[in-house]
Amino acid sequence: MKASNIANWLIIFVLSIGILIWAKSLLIPLVLGIALMYLINAVDEWVSQLKIAGRGLPNWGYAIISTALIITTLVICFEIIIQSVNGLIENAPLYEANLEEKFDKVKGYFGYGDETTLSGLFNGSEVDLQAYFSQALAIVSGIASNFFLVVIYAMFLLAEQKQISMRIRNDLRYAAGGNR
Repeated sequence: MKASNIANWLIIFVLSIGILIWAKSLLIPLVLGIALMYLINAVDEWVSQLKIAGRGLPNWGYAIISTALIITTLVICFEIIIQSVNGLIENAPLYEANLEEKFDKVKGYFGYGDETTLSGLFNGSEVDLQAYFSQALAIVSGIASNFFLVVIYAMFLLAEQKQISMRIRNDLRYAAGGNR
């Protein structure tokens, strides 16, 4: 391979990585939206087997039921996680005291003297579990705030699901020299 070809591929690779990093705030919700669309389609297949009085619903009815089931489940999961992290934040002082007590019991086994403290192992900084739990809550809140964008992407992809494959097929045929 020539040096110019290697340089061109390297430039393309570096630019691609740069674009991916720059566009991650759009790409991550888009990828999650695609995953949510596939999940909704899978649940839709399962729900479409249900019959009411021996009759099925229209396809859009199954899609609405599937979407509602998935979104309700995800919202409940987020709520459970947020409540759990809030409970951890409230009880953090108890956990810190318990951690100090356990450390005092265990430090003798590893040859540490009485003057050694748990905060001393962390370069003199206090072990602040409440701050760690607050950071975890901020991360979960950030994910939950992006959830709305993910749902919008998934709904758009579901609405365009049938037409996208036809459009791509037509575009490929046109690019190959055929008629639209």
